[in-house]
Amino acid sequence: MTATEVGILFTIHGLGAMVLGIPMGMLADRKGKKNLMLLGLLVSGAAMAGIAFTESYTWLIVFVLISSLGLTMFSPAALGLISTSVPLRRQSTAMGIYGGICENTGIIAGASLGGFVWSAWGPRAAFLMGTAA
Repeated sequence: MTATEVGILFTIHGLGAMVLGIPMGMLADRKGKKNLMLLGLLVSGAAMAGIAFTESYTWLIVFVLISSLGLTMFSPAALGLISTSVPLRRQSTAMGIYGGICENTGIIAGASLGGFVWSAWGPRAAFLMGTAA
């Protein structure tokens, strides 16, 4: 895969999240935040499994879009859950903890462990690890 193709995948993921964020937030308000968070995790896990096993760039694009869908199911619902379960005077702190510590800890741990797994066992193993996460 070329650097351009990798860049296109990142762009597609970002565009998917940008387009789907508001509708998924609205869906979380209507159908329940916890339900959508759980569904988002399942969708993301399925997308990671698809990424691990695909050999087609076209299917890789599809699975990256599905991954973006899973992310946008989870994140707005999580922020909404914080806003309904944390007192107003502590919401900024709670959202700072979620965004600053929880999300970034996952990114740092995932990238570090994923890089190790990729080096030791290959890309398929790294994406399968993402399925479990």
